[in-house]
Amino acid sequence: VEKIKVAPDEMPRTLHWFKWEAAFTWMSGVVLLAIVYYLGSGLDFLDPRLAAFGSVGVIIIAAVVLGVAWLVYDALYMSPLARTAAAPIIGCVLLVAAAYLLTHFMTGRAAYLHVGAIMGTMMAANVWLRIIPAQRELVAATKEGRVPDPALGLRAKQRSVHNNYMTLPVVFIMISNHFSSTYGDRWNWAVLAGLALVGAGVRHFFNLRNKGQNAWWIWGAAAVAMIALFLFVRG
Repeated sequence: VEKIKVAPDEMPRTLHWFKWEAAFTWMSGVVLLAIVYYLGSGLDFLDPRLAAFGSVGVIIIAAVVLGVAWLVYDALYMSPLARTAAAPIIGCVLLVAAAYLLTHFMTGRAAYLHVGAIMGTMMAANVWLRIIPAQRELVAATKEGRVPDPALGLRAKQRSVHNNYMTLPVVFIMISNHFSSTYGDRWNWAVLAGLALVGAGVRHFFNLRNKGQNAWWIWGAAAVAMIALFLFVRG
């Protein structure tokens, strides 16, 4: 497996497209979400204002939430703002806002999983709708002797970086059912935001380490942040 900024000088005999891993992860997550929350007794874990819509109504609401979240995120990073520092700030603010709203219309346990579903949908859609199509076009340009458009590679790389930093926050959300002190806290949305920030920070440490840089201060900051979050939920 080799990452190339634009396109290879010489095409390999066999190309491997890593897309079905993302697809099956997303599909299995959606099936589990439906089984646990929408088709079974899981409606009991939703706020009565949502549970009153019934299984079909809640499924439609969830689908709209996931779809709108992707469209807003994709529009943000397809706009001129994508090349500025404003884009990640706006994206993070919107994601925290989504967590805040969901925790006020669902129980904390359900809200956490739906925030994870939003992020997981973004990750899978990034692979299928932005990363793979851009790579296919770069490969096609190379085969046809055309000059590859470097903007496609940069866009694909940007979405790949996003997926990279969302990995650890999503992993925590997947196991958050075992940590009721987080989703059960009165400020659960803020706790989730803090944990996501710590996860992204730890991911950044490993990214730097892969480049030969050991930023050990990130571990210290992450440890302090985790202790602060622990004391916060304990209080």
